[in-house]
Amino acid sequence: MNVRMAAGAIDMLTLIQQRVVWGRWFQSEVRALYYADLASLYRRKQTWLTWTSLFASSGALAAIVFTLASHRWPWLPAVLALIPTGLSLYSLAAAPHQKAAEATELQLRWHAFAQDNRRLWDAMYSEDASRHFAELDAVARELSALSNRLPYEPQRMDKWWEVVAEQHRAAMPHAA
Repeated sequence: MNVRMAAGAIDMLTLIQQRVVWGRWFQSEVRALYYADLASLYRRKQTWLTWTSLFASSGALAAIVFTLASHRWPWLPAVLALIPTGLSLYSLAAAPHQKAAEATELQLRWHAFAQDNRRLWDAMYSEDASRHFAELDAVARELSALSNRLPYEPQRMDKWWEVVAEQHRAAMPHAA
């Protein structure tokens, strides 16, 4: 029994590893919210592009322009006819639908990573804590690499950093 306890003590997380787990837990919560926000932004962009393109390419817009402005600005109908093409090209190039899907996937994976780190935090004195820590190191590297595909927006990240910090402050018992 004494040997097992000694082996278990070796597998527990060190103080530095405990701090790393706490930091990864916190930061992954921030990133999950950040990517959820990005996904929402990209979905709104795609919706706006779709509806604007549909309206601009509709016969109703052409009828209004021809009725109201064609005699005054003869070039306007031609310019308005190019708007749906421009919007479609932008939608293809910017690919907000693809970015929304990537951001959603990252949000789900960062959230799962946060939960894994929370569970490790709760079990930091268990016999296999060091093994779990090493496994999560690999996941952290993979998620960081995947996260480079989408833009980093410091103000948006700071917003979610404050939200998570406030949640953690609210969860901490106040000293009497």
